[in-house]
Amino acid sequence: MKGLMLKELYLTRKYRIVVLAVYLVLIFLCILVRLSAVYGNIEKLSEGIAENVSSVMYYIMVFGGAVLLFSTFTDCVIPDEKSGFRIYEHTLPVTEKSIVGAVYMTNLCFLGGATLVAYINLLIANLIFGMEFNAKYLLYIFAIGCVMYVVRTIQEAITYRVRKPNVAAMVMTLMFTLLYLGAAFGLNRWMNSYYNSYGIDIYEMDEAQREAALDALGIGEGQIITRFFQDEVMRVARWFGDNIWWLAPTVLLGITALSFFISVKALKRRGGRC
Repeated sequence: MKGLMLKELYLTRKYRIVVLAVYLVLIFLCILVRLSAVYGNIEKLSEGIAENVSSVMYYIMVFGGAVLLFSTFTDCVIPDEKSGFRIYEHTLPVTEKSIVGAVYMTNLCFLGGATLVAYINLLIANLIFGMEFNAKYLLYIFAIGCVMYVVRTIQEAITYRVRKPNVAAMVMTLMFTLLYLGAAFGLNRWMNSYYNSYGIDIYEMDEAQREAALDALGIGEGQIITRFFQDEVMRVARWFGDNIWWLAPTVLLGITALSFFISVKALKRRGGRC
């Protein structure tokens, strides 16, 4: 297992070096902008602009940097195919579980390592930009890592199942398109349900009827939409924020176990070939 994990690191080293270089350039640019906002040309602009620019660059450094760090998860197929390892692995005394497990263990290690680096980056950003420490940002960073890990894990399982990376990418695109359409439909129905609490039906009323109903209530449509996001969407967001400490690991481990099972079965069915 250790040797297979080292193989994963070796075959994807160039990609990680490129990502690391981009990450360092991003951090450097954020620091330059901060210095300019304090001592340079940005500081000379109208009141409030320097603070807004600093705030934007702070979030880019914290969360943009985290996204870059979490994009270093290993790929199971392309590097192995290019290096010819898929042929060589048949001569090794390793099982399908070891081959698949090395990929997932490597990615889990990278999830932990990238999370640690992202936390250090958060502390450095707080010092540079003079921001107060917000413990929730630790959860948000971990959540970003979990989401990107889950996406990569699902893609690994699909790749093992269909054998071709381009086909797996098409399947992933189709899955996320359907997910997006389903989320948009659900949000639309959810918003209509909220409108119903004001006696307004988006689907049954035309624009003139909705405007008449809003005038009778003495509110605008924009106010209802704002209240919807404040009352409904933020309530759900707060629930996820309060429960992410157990929700994220549960989803993470569940999808990892399911994807691992699918990957091993697919590899066995194809005689160890991906």
